[in-house]
Amino acid sequence: MTSRNMLTQSEIQAIFADGRKHAGIDLSGKILPAMEFANYLPSVNTMVTHCDQAIFTGPADFKHTVFLYNVYFISATFEGHADFENVKFDKEAYFLRANFKKGASFKEANLYGGGDFYSAHLENADFEDATLGHLDSSQEICFSEAYLEGARFKNAQIVKASFKNTHLQNADFEGVHFKDVVFDGADMSGANFKGAGFENVTFSNVNIDGIKWDGNTQLGNIKLKNVRGASPEFREAQARLCPLYADQAAEPVIHNPHKGDGPVNVIYGQLDPDFRARLTATAVTANQHVRGK
Repeated sequence: MTSRNMLTQSEIQAIFADGRKHAGIDLSGKILPAMEFANYLPSVNTMVTHCDQAIFTGPADFKHTVFLYNVYFISATFEGHADFENVKFDKEAYFLRANFKKGASFKEANLYGGGDFYSAHLENADFEDATLGHLDSSQEICFSEAYLEGARFKNAQIVKASFKNTHLQNADFEGVHFKDVVFDGADMSGANFKGAGFENVTFSNVNIDGIKWDGNTQLGNIKLKNVRGASPEFREAQARLCPLYADQAAEPVIHNPHKGDGPVNVIYGQLDPDFRARLTATAVTANQHVRGK
């Protein structure tokens, strides 16, 4: 990047003003100062916004903005804190390979149009109370290969999302509602799923070492395959919420005493043999207790 790519606030204001005339803002490849960008965007932004490979040298504030069209932050670098709190993305938001060096807030953000965070650095990012995807939207949320260690998703809604090969160590998913979500090859060691709800969620080739579950974790149509790692709380939750009958271990129909809508289908697939043995032993013990044996 050369000095020709460095923009002042007045130059950025001029670009925004010109963008209103031509229905588009292009800051791709530019070096941008710290500023409250939300002050210069209209409260409802009707412009396509391009910030690919842009470098934000200080705090970047976009909070409360409504983007009606696609936004592009592909390979952008945020050297200060990035604030997308309560931002509405009606169309797709592209943050592929973006690097949030000082953290990011997507608290209460709404990604109705889908979002792509492939391989983005989002360590310790805040997605609390965010709406990440919608059932009536054809777009998906992609966090594949993203770095989300220590990220907070407390009470978020995550629908039609992929966490393939994602780094989720110590991430906080407490109270999150998951629907149509795939965790494939993710490292979830130390992650918190207390009080979370699962509908049609697949865990395949994942590391669950030390993950946290509790009696409020709602399991529904959860599929496990090649699960690795040790998590006593996970096994306890499985045993208590879903008593596993030894003669149905291959593909059981499991009754959840914490739900009043009948059996919950749980497909165990190809578990690690040692993990399967320990899970089955724990569940059978719980089942014997339920039956009074």
